[in-house]
Amino acid sequence: MKTPTFIEMMEVLSPKEIVVIMLRLGYVDNKYFTSKSIADFLGIDVDEVYNITKKSLELYKSKINSYLDSAIGFMSNDDCKVKKIGQKK
Repeated sequence: MKTPTFIEMMEVLSPKEIVVIMLRLGYVDNKYFTSKSIADFLGIDVDEVYNITKKSLELYKSKINSYLDSAIGFMSNDDCKVKKIGQKK
């Protein structure tokens, strides 16, 4: 199953949002930073970091749901239905 990639997220997010989410989700040397440390580092409000993180996670959720919907649609296709053992086509 295809999963959302960071490259796809980069097409939607602003450069500042990309930096925040990279720091928050461990894309930098597999190190996870707190919202407060990111806010201090970038000189922005902690609430802005929370909002960017929430927006990014909602985008991930939306992409995952669309992939699942595609998979369900594909598996609902008559050509993909599993036949019972011994059942002829």
